Amino acid sequence: ERSSAGLVAYTLINGDDKILAEWTRLLIPEALGPLLSTLASEPNSFMVKDTQTSENLKITENEALLMQQLALCKVIHWLGNGHIMSTEKKAATRQMQKALERMNPN
Repeated sequence: ERSSAGLVAYTLINGDDKILAEWTRLLIPEALGPLLSTLASEPNSFMVKDTQTSENLKITENEALLMQQLALCKVIHWLGNGHIMSTEKKAATRQMQKALERMNPN
C-alpha cells in the first residue's frame, strides 16, 4: 500500500495557510500524532492533477521528501507561532507532547 504522505504534504503546502493553521491548532493529539507520523514517513512518488492546466504532474520521491519536510515545518510553525504560544503556551506544549506520543500507532 502506498503512503499518502506526499499528497497530504502537497495539500498542506498549497492550501490556505490561515485556514490550515487554525485547523491544525484545533486538532486533538489523537489526530495530530498520525498527521505528524504520516509526514515523517518514507516518501513515495505520486501523481497530482494541476488545477490550472488539468494535466497530471508526477512528483518524484525527492520532491515528495521536500514537500513532507516543508509541511512538517509549517505544522510545527502553526502550532508554535508567537500568538498561540503567548496566549496558550501550556495548552500548545501539551498538545504537541501528546501528539508526539501518538505518532507510533502501537
